[in-house]
Amino acid sequence: MPRLGAASNAIALAGCIPMVPGAFFSQALLGFLALSSPEPQHTDVTIVLSIQAMLRVVFTLGAIGAELAIPSHIACHDGF
Repeated sequence: MPRLGAASNAIALAGCIPMVPGAFFSQALLGFLALSSPEPQHTDVTIVLSIQAMLRVVFTLGAIGAELAIPSHIACHDGF
C-alpha cells in the first residue's frame, strides 16, 4: 500500500480546523444559556468566561480567514 506522506497530514489537518472554533463556540453558547436560567449562579464569572470563549472564536476565525486570503492576495499581485 503506497504512503500518502504529507498529503495525508494536510487532509487530517483540514478536518480538525473547524473543531477549534466550534469547541470554543459551544463553551460560549452554553455559558450564555446558563445565564438565561431562572436563577443563574456565579453570573459574573459565567459572563467573563463566555465572552473570553466568544473572543477566541472571533480571533480564531479571523486568523483562519487571513491565512486563506493572504496567499491568494500575494499571488495576485506580483509586483508593487
